[in-house]
Amino acid sequence: MFSKVADFARRHRKKLIFGGLVAGGMYAAHRYLSSLEENRQKIRKEIMDEMKRAEHFNSILKTSDQSVLNLLETLRKKLDAELGVEEILEKVRAKPENRIFLWDEIKIRVLTYGLASVYAESLLICALRTMMGIIGGYMLANSRRKSNQANEVHSAYLNMLQNFLDKGVLEVIRVVKIHVLAAFGPIELKQVVTADDFLLGFNFVRTNVKIIENAPAYLMMDHWTPACTSQENPLSNSEILNQLTSDTRDILQCNDCQAVLERLIGSGFRDLNAIVTKAFGYVGDGKCHLVTLLPSLKTEIYKRDSGFVKESLNSACSKDFLANVYEAFCNNPRDSCSQPKNS
Repeated sequence: MFSKVADFARRHRKKLIFGGLVAGGMYAAHRYLSSLEENRQKIRKEIMDEMKRAEHFNSILKTSDQSVLNLLETLRKKLDAELGVEEILEKVRAKPENRIFLWDEIKIRVLTYGLASVYAESLLICALRTMMGIIGGYMLANSRRKSNQANEVHSAYLNMLQNFLDKGVLEVIRVVKIHVLAAFGPIELKQVVTADDFLLGFNFVRTNVKIIENAPAYLMMDHWTPACTSQENPLSNSEILNQLTSDTRDILQCNDCQAVLERLIGSGFRDLNAIVTKAFGYVGDGKCHLVTLLPSLKTEIYKRDSGFVKESLNSACSKDFLANVYEAFCNNPRDSCSQPKNS
């Protein structure tokens, strides 16, 4: 029997070899095509995941932008309440004996308003970029793990900004006003001034106000109360909120955040210099008595629109900063952020 098999193999050796090659080739081709299809499916899934991620980030970006613009009105009202000059102007119109003192007060309030608004608006932008990046990253990471964080925790976390609007803005005003008094207090109302005098004063304030380095102190409460806990899972919510708070503080203290704040504030100061130049244009000369300039300067500073804020939101450094925070918490939400990627 074996001899017949051997004889058959010798007679049909070429056919057997060819058949083996065909079968082997078909198997290899099948494996290759299967592998190719698996790679295609993997690539397709990665593309779909990336598209969903990009769509989610764009949603976070839009929410962040809209939140800043919504809170801007509240911030401006706070500044107006603390630094408004209309009541003082009414007193000045009555020509009281202390009208020089009142004009000096108007001078300090107008300049403090302009400078404090730059710092406060920049802090608000950085705070919301940070907070929305953290929440967005956590949401995407949790969706992959099929877990959810309570909406009430996110709401309580975002309510941290109310502390800034209630107390932090007042502290910004207090600190800025001290240095405005030092820079502009000695300039008398009858003194002839130019735009360069304001530039020097603004630079003095910017050099001496240390808000950038101490951003968490203005934006965050010292501690959280347990008011946000739920009956179903009180400890879990409290722990999550504490983690979010810790993450936020770390980011606000990191070099990238401080660099973004520096750029935003620098842009705000350039905006103020442009306002001063415009105010001088109303008096028809590049120099005049300070008291002559104050009415037009007051009008320009207090009617500032949202142009600076919108420009800051659209800036590359602001968007990149949000993207870096978001990416960090998408990839490793528990251990990220002491140092987000460079923007």
